[in-house]
Amino acid sequence: MARTEISNRAVEEDSNGTNKKVKLQSDAFFSELAKRVSLKQALPSAVGAILHFNVLKNKQVAATWTLDLKNGTGSVYKGPPIDVVADYTVTIEDDELVRIITEKTDGKKAFTPGQRKIFSDVQAIQILRELWENEIPETKRSNDNTSYSGKPLLGLKTELIVNAFNIVLQREHDLCDKMKEIFYLKITKKGKIAKEWTLDLRSGPLGQFYEGPPKNGQYGCQLMIDDNDVILLILGKLNAQRAYMTGKLKLKGNIMLTQKLNELCNDVMRSEKAVELILLSPLLIEDVPIRTDIKSDYVFLNLSIIIGRNPGFVSRIQAICQWNILKDGVLTSQWTVDLKNGIGKISRGESKEEKADCLLTLEDSLLGDIMDGKSGFLKAIDLGKLEITGDPALARKLNILFGPQAKL
Repeated sequence: MARTEISNRAVEEDSNGTNKKVKLQSDAFFSELAKRVSLKQALPSAVGAILHFNVLKNKQVAATWTLDLKNGTGSVYKGPPIDVVADYTVTIEDDELVRIITEKTDGKKAFTPGQRKIFSDVQAIQILRELWENEIPETKRSNDNTSYSGKPLLGLKTELIVNAFNIVLQREHDLCDKMKEIFYLKITKKGKIAKEWTLDLRSGPLGQFYEGPPKNGQYGCQLMIDDNDVILLILGKLNAQRAYMTGKLKLKGNIMLTQKLNELCNDVMRSEKAVELILLSPLLIEDVPIRTDIKSDYVFLNLSIIIGRNPGFVSRIQAICQWNILKDGVLTSQWTVDLKNGIGKISRGESKEEKADCLLTLEDSLLGDIMDGKSGFLKAIDLGKLEITGDPALARKLNILFGPQAKL
């Protein structure tokens, strides 16, 4: 493809260099780089180059991005370079760019003749990797990641599964196209309504799970069900009609829609892309209540979602880490985070299948503060508040679970 053809296709995008109809994985990556540059986590003086990226989707330009790490304080913006000339221009498919950055693909091999056309050399990719892989200076989380550890206060498993399910719905658009309906869920705990949720697959191109009753007051089916049973329902482990016949589920509206809901849930769980749910579901199906007297239960349950959203973490860390959680100096909980095998795994208790590569011991309150951005993971290690047994360099890599990268 000639450079002029690239430019002509880019004109078809909006003024910011993005085709609004296409959802790209790399958008989150570039947005994060923009934050780092603004916070001087990526210093222009250390790079001294202007990078221009044409991001493709099915061989068509879907977005263009410019990384000016040469002039002034630096900038990252959508669209082609403005009043400057790029030192490097890269044309690459969205999914392959993400794979390269997360170390699933060798950058040099990806640009061998006949595979990718690049208007310079692979130095641009190497620059990106260096920016992404450097140990992240610790900063407070932005408002969109507030208080993982402090919520939910009622100990409802539903809130966690809804969070993971929502992420999948936003990404897998075709799931919503299969059923344009609205489901109103009333979640009970010990026989009393504890929370209400709406699964809206009708109002807009993307489905959404949100707290509260349907915004327009209309729904196809209302379900009243216990917190533990709704987990089984959403994960495809409980048949809605059977639950209704046995009294576990109370319904209003079109009862036949429950069968469609079962089918949707089964489609989601069968999807290889629903990694968040695959990682989270074994923890929620266990007959173990979420403790509300400590924060760490919520931290590790949410970490399973973060790991699901960031498959590159497993390839980067390659370790099994055991966590000993203390409350006022006394062991109160143990968790194992496997970032070595398969897609990763989080489980309660000590590491059983394989010896842990490192052991981390800290107070429950400190872990909650780290997750919420009130304390720094690396600082806690340096101050001796987070004790490490094993390879300290390996343990420090776990900072990516709590830093800005965890939001990609």
